[in-house]
Formats: sequence, C-alpha cells, structure tokens
Amino acid sequence: MRNITIDEEFKSLLPPLSKETYASLEENLLRNGCRDSLVLWNDTLIDGHNRYEICTKHGIPFDIFNKEFGTREEVLAWIVSSQVSRRNLTSDQLSSYIRLHHGTKLDKAISKATNDVTEGLPEIKKKADNFSTLIIKYLNVLVIIVILIMKQEAYYLKK
Repeated sequence: MRNITIDEEFKSLLPPLSKETYASLEENLLRNGCRDSLVLWNDTLIDGHNRYEICTKHGIPFDIFNKEFGTREEVLAWIVSSQVSRRNLTSDQLSSYIRLHHGTKLDKAISKATNDVTEGLPEIKKKADNFSTLIIKYLNVLVIIVILIMKQEAYYLKK
C-alpha cells in the first residue's frame, strides 16, 4: 500500500460533508467500490479526502491518479478551481471559493500595479503631472478588475 500524505492546508480548503452526505458516500462506496481515482501530487492527497478516509476504514481498494504541478500555489489554485465546479457546494461556499480563487488574482494584479508604479517612481517624480495620470490609470485598471471579478462571481452564483 502506498504512503499517502494528508496536507492540512489542502484539506482545509474542502467543505466538510454533512453527516447525511458522508453516510450516503460511505454506503455507496461499500456497495459499489471506489470508482473515482484519488488525486495525488507528490504523494500528497489533493482530491478525494472523504473517499480515502472511508476506503481506508473499510479496506476498500482505490485507484490513484498523479497530477503534476510546478508549485504548491498551482495545487492550491487547482483545488479551489476543482471545488467551484462541484455540485455539492452551497451558494455561500461557492461565493467563498470564487473570492478565494479570484482574490489571489486580484492580489497579484495589485502587487504588479504597485511594483510598476514604485519602480518608475524616480523618473515619474521628475514629471509630476505624468505621475497623477499614471496613478489614475492604475486605479482604473484595478476598478475594472474588481468589476470583472464581481460579474464572474454573479455569473457563478446564478448557476
């Protein structure tokens, strides 16, 4: 048997199943076996935590699919993206995942805009009027990003 690692940060991104849903999953696995592969990254479980727990408890065999990622951040993004596509999420959970997923993108956009502005600061100070124009430009970009994220969240909530 393969040694599978449970990463608590990865697991914390997954919404807990209700007692009824967990019991239904357990009953299904006992009756039909584990049809869906557990997904691992470098021997760390990234999808199938409940199936793994139930299969291990009852000695039910399961398959493993190894997924390749370059970084831990890519794994986190994949987990969030994967959860957003699940049908068992409440609208609050879906909204939270969308914010988590797009919040990272927004943070990166803000960081890039800030770095771009501060890297050019000495030159911009020479031309003060261009400085205010540049700041307004970046603020407009950030507002557009926020609006796009909000529209995307509204789209997913309607589904």
